[in-house]
Amino acid sequence: MIGRKPNNSAHPKNSVAQGACIQAAILTGAPINGHEGRVILADVTPLSLGIRSKGDVMTAIIKRNTAIPAAQEEVFVTAKDNQPNIEIIVFQGERELVTDNRKIAEFLVKLPPGTNARTPVAIKMALDANGELDATAKVAGRDHTVRMNPATGLSDAEIENMIKRAEENKAADEAIRARRIAEAQADDLLKVAAEEDTKEDWFTAASPDLKTAFENAVKGLTAARAVKPTVTDDLKAATTVLSDIRSQMGQAFMNAAQPTETAEATPAPEQHIPAPPQSSAS
Repeated sequence: MIGRKPNNSAHPKNSVAQGACIQAAILTGAPINGHEGRVILADVTPLSLGIRSKGDVMTAIIKRNTAIPAAQEEVFVTAKDNQPNIEIIVFQGERELVTDNRKIAEFLVKLPPGTNARTPVAIKMALDANGELDATAKVAGRDHTVRMNPATGLSDAEIENMIKRAEENKAADEAIRARRIAEAQADDLLKVAAEEDTKEDWFTAASPDLKTAFENAVKGLTAARAVKPTVTDDLKAATTVLSDIRSQMGQAFMNAAQPTETAEATPAPEQHIPAPPQSSAS
């Protein structure tokens, strides 16, 4: 029928019996050919699922080859005071930038009036056994959910091609991601330095030398950020300098607020020292 002679070396009944024995061993966890453990077959997600974060970076929440059903959550923060809404855009793929991945859904989450900057926004993704994905944004006590099917419209060949392109561009993509993250961190720190730091008690009470060092650090980071294209290492170094100066100013303020120590003095409680701001959500 197919142009080849059939292989009749195996007895049909023996083959059925052997298959039944192997399946029974799998179900009970019994050793198979001397190997302990149970063989488990599980569906996995073929591509990572995530959202766009600042700098158009892809933040994967459910990663490729995760067994399904699966649920994962990441926490982001709002970018500014009184931000009216946040846009959640869901992507699928293995590239470091969302522009190179497949967009599968987007939804707008309205924020209540008076929402402060850096308010936590929890993004949860839940993928069920049928391949249906629920993306939920939790912010200010409210949940906003959108359901989608990531597999719709993708063939096996397209999935393989997306994975292949990600492997081919891995080094370049990682370099771009590092640069985008460094730029976002620099932007956040410069924004805080300009709009918030100069109003803080620890800044007002700082010595002239520390204030001068702060101003120079701001100028240095501003100059590093202005270079096109930015140099990741230079940007990281300038960000570290400004962060260190802020910490020094906070430490000096804390030390000045402590009472003069004596042999019987009780150490003053630990106080807040300025820290670099967290990355914000789009």
